[in-house]
Amino acid sequence: MTIANLIRILTGALEGDRELRESLPGLMKEADRAWRRADRRIERSRMAAQAAMGILEKVRINALAVQMDEFLQEYETLKHVDLEDCREFIQFRADPLDQKRLHTLVDMYDRIRDAGTVGYSARTDSTMLFGPGLLTWYARTPDFHFDEDTLRSGSVDALHEALKDLQTFGDKVTEICSRLQSIRHAAEKAADVMFDLSDLLDDCTENIRRLRKSRGTDWTAYTPGEKLAVARGVQVAELMQDMADFHVLTEEAEVKESLVKATKHAREVIHELGA
Repeated sequence: MTIANLIRILTGALEGDRELRESLPGLMKEADRAWRRADRRIERSRMAAQAAMGILEKVRINALAVQMDEFLQEYETLKHVDLEDCREFIQFRADPLDQKRLHTLVDMYDRIRDAGTVGYSARTDSTMLFGPGLLTWYARTPDFHFDEDTLRSGSVDALHEALKDLQTFGDKVTEICSRLQSIRHAAEKAADVMFDLSDLLDDCTENIRRLRKSRGTDWTAYTPGEKLAVARGVQVAELMQDMADFHVLTEEAEVKESLVKATKHAREVIHELGA
């Protein structure tokens, strides 16, 4: 029996339906079954959210520890780079690429990869996104606060409290599952974007490597198209930095708005590039 049916029966009993009132003692068993179903539903939602976040963490670790490191090694060999030459075609940040910050991210993710660790404490200053403990803490199935004795011989006030408890339970389960689904969807979208950015950055790194070997390292000697190939890598690196430099979840287990905005912006750029 669903929570909605339990609520209807209890409501009818309170409105004076004798037959429904006599059936109330048996509702506790149905309430327990509903609780078990809700518990399994929440656990499935939690595991799906956790799995999606795990995929995102893995792609971020590889992108920052390996691919960004390779890009920076190639990019930093170039001399006299002036990205203003490409600003007509590429929207960069107002500030120049923060290479020092990118190196910090590379070092941090490289240490995480080497340690083979996954997860973080939500109260640390780490930029890691994946908090299995946080999800477990949030995705706790709420309990009922009434028992069979209340349903069997409880006062009208006690039955009203049981009815309120059922309504609160149903609302809370819906809220928990909806939030876990939002987390899963946000992580899946972010992972898809990170995969695309990683592919783009690999191509940009290879472009710089070929240019360096065939044309040298002097930016001023490059054609407009060659400069654009280098600048595109800087643009992708900026987008990847935005995708890496924050928690995915707040301490209240809500998706951070910064992740949603960064994912949306990066996806728009990827679509503009036709990638």
